[in-house]
Amino acid sequence: MLRQRQCVLLMFFCYLPIVMSKPDGAPTIACKSMKPDASKHGAEAQAIIGPIKNTVKVYQKKFAPGEAVTVSIEGPAYQGIFLQARTEGSSIPIGNFSNTTLTKTIDCPPGKENALTHNHVNQSAAKDLPAENYTWTAPDCNLRKNIVFVATIAQNRTVYWVQVKSPVLEEIEDHNKMNCESSSTILKANMIILVLLATFAKLYQF
Repeated sequence: MLRQRQCVLLMFFCYLPIVMSKPDGAPTIACKSMKPDASKHGAEAQAIIGPIKNTVKVYQKKFAPGEAVTVSIEGPAYQGIFLQARTEGSSIPIGNFSNTTLTKTIDCPPGKENALTHNHVNQSAAKDLPAENYTWTAPDCNLRKNIVFVATIAQNRTVYWVQVKSPVLEEIEDHNKMNCESSSTILKANMIILVLLATFAKLYQF
């Protein structure tokens, strides 16, 4: 009887790390590589389990500044996801995602809510994510570049694929809006002006 209890306890503690491994999704430290922590997920599993079984699907070929774009993951059921939109050739996430039932947004520097990941914190165990669409909103300025959605998809704790890419989406420039680079430059200039004004204000008080 004692031996049976020991076996049950052993099975419980062996299973516990699998259930509790990153239930709150991907950490910001993985924003660039999008790779799961090997110490928690095992070896580079996707390199030995064969071809990718899940794909990142988009329902349009073009997008405009400020437009909401629908993205979904097709293929077998999966428990974990880390999803971003990037301009071609870049590793910096852009735009913003919206939360869904079992997902949450995270802030990958220097942006806000520019990545989406699973969230099983309120679940007793990790479970398959529901078949649903994810919504991404493009920056409200002209990127002047095309974008691609990039996802790390985990079927379970040890079976996952890193940086699975969608088809490329072509940007339709809106000539009534600024280019994103110009907008960013103006924002930085305004911040410098505000800092200088605050400094002068402090000096004037003395």
